[in-house]
Amino acid sequence: EVPAGAYALMDCKHLRYREELSAAAKVLTTVTSLPEPGMVILDAGGKSVGSDGEGSPTVEGIPGATAVGLSAEHVNLSVDTGKNADQILAIGQKVSLTPWDIGTCVNLYDYMRAVRNNKLESMWDIPARGRYR
Repeated sequence: EVPAGAYALMDCKHLRYREELSAAAKVLTTVTSLPEPGMVILDAGGKSVGSDGEGSPTVEGIPGATAVGLSAEHVNLSVDTGKNADQILAIGQKVSLTPWDIGTCVNLYDYMRAVRNNKLESMWDIPARGRYR
């Protein structure tokens, strides 16, 4: 069963059971550090992508990249592509994450940008912000 709110946007947790669906909600992050080969730090953490301790967000469009650590403010990515992380990603580059649990993510924002074909189509208010229980 996929709850109604999760079905509309989808998340990693529910995609395991409904592989024919795809995630509509993404959190756009920025590479802030390349501390060592194969490691990338992003400027999003539990306060940005939500956190319920059950799973981690997935990385969009970077084969071999896996979220291996999630703090309040940062995501640590392990990049396993046979190259150094600084050859794949650069500081300032944008990276999209699909939240593990969309319910704990959407609640963190005042509004959501609706984008289609890389164009902003609408801004949606999130009136229940801060009321997740």
